[in-house]
Amino acid sequence: MENTEIEKRFYVKNKSDLLKKLNHVGKKIFENHQVDTYYSPSHRNFLEEKYPFEWLRLRDDQGKYILTYKHWYPERVKESTHCDEYESMIESIECFRKILEALNFNEVVVVDKKRTAYIIENLEIAVDDVKDLGMFIEIEIKDHYESVEDGIKQIFMLAKKLGLEELPEDHPVRTGYPLPLYIKKKAGN
Repeated sequence: MENTEIEKRFYVKNKSDLLKKLNHVGKKIFENHQVDTYYSPSHRNFLEEKYPFEWLRLRDDQGKYILTYKHWYPERVKESTHCDEYESMIESIECFRKILEALNFNEVVVVDKKRTAYIIENLEIAVDDVKDLGMFIEIEIKDHYESVEDGIKQIFMLAKKLGLEELPEDHPVRTGYPLPLYIKKKAGN
């Protein structure tokens, strides 16, 4: 399922215990600081939806610049199951920001996070410390799954092995990091 992303987020109760466990059962693949700026076209505002299902992200990954478009399914629901994800490297982030501005794209929100990522079999586990939101785990299946449902099942099996707690249904981060940060920003918090 090329260009399909399946991921779920979980609470981090005790970061040091979790990192010990991940260092024991997984392989650390990177630790970095990512600054993700989300944009919306003015002619088709992604945020007019109660539950936005499209995002355009410009990531600064410590000097590596990546443009990403995500379209989440099913559309218009609180928690989607998967998304189409298209990414491309960008040579100059400042030049690309000017292009977006010239095309009348509006900056929506910035997600500033420190991420430590591990791999366990076919799953990537990211421990994210998100500025103004807190600490979360994101588990993404990378390959070896037959369907979206199978991918989600594998994610939850690993989460159970790691002793992770699922976020409550009403937790805003279940939808990802940009929407709750945008809501906080709009509220002036």
